[in-house]
Amino acid sequence: MCLNNGNYRQTYDVQVVETRITHKICANTYCLYQRSKSMFVVSARDFCLVGHYSRDSDGAISILVFSDASVNDAVPAGKPVRARCLVGGWYLQPVAG
Repeated sequence: MCLNNGNYRQTYDVQVVETRITHKICANTYCLYQRSKSMFVVSARDFCLVGHYSRDSDGAISILVFSDASVNDAVPAGKPVRARCLVGGWYLQPVAG
């Protein structure tokens, strides 16, 4: 999936330095590490996230991510500030053509 592919993610989100799945929990649920660049006066941030995705019968994909204190297994590279994501999500629909 392009949202978690570290090589592809940097082509459309220039603030991301690193994105990788640290381990899978089950078929559609995984733990994700993401690190972003510093911006202006804001320090670099990193996140340990739990992500889940599902594909609907019409081809749409629902993605939910959130921080979980028990999932803190990625060691930060450098000195980013560990951030939390209470909840985030995407709903991607197929486009004709």
